[in-house]
Amino acid sequence: MSKQTINKPQANLSNNFYDKYIKGKEFYYLLSILFIACYFVFKDYILLKKVFLFKDIGSDTINSYYPILIDNSNYLKSHEPIGWTFTQGMGQNIFPGFFGDVFFLFLTTLDKANIAYGLVFMEILKIILIGIVFYHYLRELKLAAFSCLIASVLIAFSGFVIIGSCWTYFSTEAVYVSIILLGFERWLNHKKIFFMVLGITLLALMQPFLLYVYTLLISAYAVVRYHDVNETNRKQFIGFVLKTIGVAIIAVLISSYQLLANILQMTESPRVTGDASFFDKLSDKSIFDFADEVLRFTTVFRAFGSDMLGTGNNFKGWQNYLEAPVFYCGILCLVVFPQFFGFLSKRQKYFYGTVTVIFCLPILFPFFRYGFWAFLGDYFRAFSFVITVFMVMFSARALSFIEEKNKLNKIVLGITVLVLLFLLYTPAAQFRPAINTSLRAIVTLLIFVYSGLLLGLASSTNIKNISKIILLGLCVIEVISFSSTTVNKRDVVTSVELNAKVGYNDYSVDAINYLKQTDKSFFRINKDYFSGTAMHGS
Repeated sequence: MSKQTINKPQANLSNNFYDKYIKGKEFYYLLSILFIACYFVFKDYILLKKVFLFKDIGSDTINSYYPILIDNSNYLKSHEPIGWTFTQGMGQNIFPGFFGDVFFLFLTTLDKANIAYGLVFMEILKIILIGIVFYHYLRELKLAAFSCLIASVLIAFSGFVIIGSCWTYFSTEAVYVSIILLGFERWLNHKKIFFMVLGITLLALMQPFLLYVYTLLISAYAVVRYHDVNETNRKQFIGFVLKTIGVAIIAVLISSYQLLANILQMTESPRVTGDASFFDKLSDKSIFDFADEVLRFTTVFRAFGSDMLGTGNNFKGWQNYLEAPVFYCGILCLVVFPQFFGFLSKRQKYFYGTVTVIFCLPILFPFFRYGFWAFLGDYFRAFSFVITVFMVMFSARALSFIEEKNKLNKIVLGITVLVLLFLLYTPAAQFRPAINTSLRAIVTLLIFVYSGLLLGLASSTNIKNISKIILLGLCVIEVISFSSTTVNKRDVVTSVELNAKVGYNDYSVDAINYLKQTDKSFFRINKDYFSGTAMHGS
């Protein structure tokens, strides 16, 4: 009797689908995801039902950015050289001001009636640029394309970027720092300086103080990455450092045409050298003062979600919605980043462990955070993005290793899950009412699902590609859902309100037009009531 056999198919449906439709096309998937996610997150703004001007804690958009944009637009269209104007205060120099922000410059070219509507498209452009630049940065680290895709989506919709978009300034900062990181890797690996010079120049033009802040980040990062790819050689390392400083100096010199004006404006600010300065108060603090209970609670829960403690004015954590720690960059990062350290060599563990401790100190001991800000402010802001960058980079490298080596430390994964659940469900009783329990339940589910998907990703069977597809889809759904809360559950200006006779468009406009028609001489106007419609007076 002859024996018959049935041959198994070469690959199942999931493998065929992944290999045929996704593998090798990760960058195009990234572009598609960024555009689609931005549409769902900002849909009401894109369709012009709402305007990206916030009347709540984000009132700077109405009280500062929007009127200055309009004024700068009018000034540029007058064809006068940038300098003195009588349309601000009693008359003052407006250079450089916001003219150092290339995104703001783009908006000033629009018709005055369209500037408010253009704000959201400016922010969408930044989010897309962050995703694209970070993808190429991670590829320079020679990581698997799939891991780069996931990580780029997560940082583009991280808490710092999305909350920062509601203040416009901070999302711009994230774009420039992403360019600097890409530029450093291009410089380290290929001796190409263009992107590094571009990023530093743009940052210097926008805010020279940030050169100090991000020099701390890049200095620590440069030491670690140099020893990542090169053997220890003190002479060569010193040579590389000196050349890198030279590249940075070139970038600063390019920005020098307005750098001194920026520095002068900064040093004359009452927040720096005047009565509003925090320097004496913060520098007198003890180096050993531990972060207080409210700050520790906020730090933990804002890593699980920007809105875990409330949205906008309903935020119930330390300081306020913007300046509190906002380390959220995807629940997947919290689950996977501890795996990163298990994949390192002894030498790499020394360097990465050292830099991790250095940047954890400001979280635990506020004195170091004050030092990060040169003792000029008691907030997180840029420091939140520094932590986000390391979290996403560590997570991307861990994902890439798991995917390529089919290895996962299950003990570390189990401990990570237990620690995350412990942090989520054991806060002090007085803080529990501040927690969004519905969001906490979603985060809990995501922790378990992501853990299971990581086990699948480490498999050498057909489950691997199924896990990849589900992992990507779930991350996209998560960032859309979380980001939508941040920008939509807020008190904003509607299109109807923008065009009504209220706020900046009230009847004072008609009164001033009448005065200009009847009195052609030079005159000043005193207005003793607020113009903006936000919670804070303008």
